[in-house]
Amino acid sequence: MTSPFYRNALPLLALLGLLLGTVAGCGGGGGGGGRASVAPGVPTTPAGPSTPTGPTAPIVRTATLQYTVEWPDRTRAMPLTANSAVVTVAVGDQVVATRTFNRPAGADGASADGFLFAGLPAGPVTVTVAAYSQPNGGGTVLARGTETPILLPSQQTHGRAALASTATTLAIGPTPLTVAQGETGTLTATARDAQGALVPLRVGAAGDRLVWSSDAEGVASVAGSGEDVEVRGVAPGTATVSASFQVDDAGRTISAQGTVTVAAPITGLASLEISPVSRPNPGHAPVQFTAIAVFEDGTMRDVTDAVAWSVLPISTGRAATIGASGRLEYAPGGGGEESATYVDAVFGGKTSNLAAVYAYF
Repeated sequence: MTSPFYRNALPLLALLGLLLGTVAGCGGGGGGGGRASVAPGVPTTPAGPSTPTGPTAPIVRTATLQYTVEWPDRTRAMPLTANSAVVTVAVGDQVVATRTFNRPAGADGASADGFLFAGLPAGPVTVTVAAYSQPNGGGTVLARGTETPILLPSQQTHGRAALASTATTLAIGPTPLTVAQGETGTLTATARDAQGALVPLRVGAAGDRLVWSSDAEGVASVAGSGEDVEVRGVAPGTATVSASFQVDDAGRTISAQGTVTVAAPITGLASLEISPVSRPNPGHAPVQFTAIAVFEDGTMRDVTDAVAWSVLPISTGRAATIGASGRLEYAPGGGGEESATYVDAVFGGKTSNLAAVYAYF
């Protein structure tokens, strides 16, 4: 039986097949889905005796590289946001060929693109593959991989380049998180690359690459495997919740931890109040809400991170969402429209007052 790891292998990466071959005396070769560009200005000589290498030696182009990029189902190995790939072939520091191609239209299921690098030099080459979030090699680099095959004259060589996520750090928040016994809260995992750019972790069914756990399930339990998980307060106390993301097939991981405090059951709760109650909002800027629990004995407690926030369906205009920390954000959109966004919260069986934000340009 194939293990779940190999069924959902290469999360945030393209499953890449290399078929490397040589064609003596020409730069052509067998079929393929298209021809890749070859760097101009590089001398080409007919096939024949090996050419000495060195700083001034010409590159003899006698080999052909058939390269196929597989686009797995978005809900499996391929990152949900990967929409293009760039393949570069280099000899030493010199790029001799490159190809950029986009995910086929409507390719939410498995599909493949193949193309032919013709007229490549025999000998060692470096093939670099990068998966991008936008078409035409734009946006964020989500995954990258390198293969160093040797193109052998008169022989067919097979190889494979496996992509690894570019994520180098992982954080979870909001932390510390406080929930009442019997109540729930939400934790979110965020990954960034070495330059600090956000790397999406929307891994779909390959959620085994992003693993959440609690060191005290009897205090706080965790449900889910995506970027956002539900944390439930089981009993009063403190627990450490961890998230771990596997970035490559070698098992390398990045991880983060956060503290969850579970408070005693809520008793004597009189009301729940959120603010701002009514606010004009030019430019559709984000809005931070606050939730205050008012108890029968007159005491109050900030429960902003413990309530369940909602944007009500009676809202009009630009779509908006509110996170677990009470931050309201609007979807990207054009200028000129007005929005009326209505928000409430639930905590300890109490529903808050209604809050409204009127956004305009």
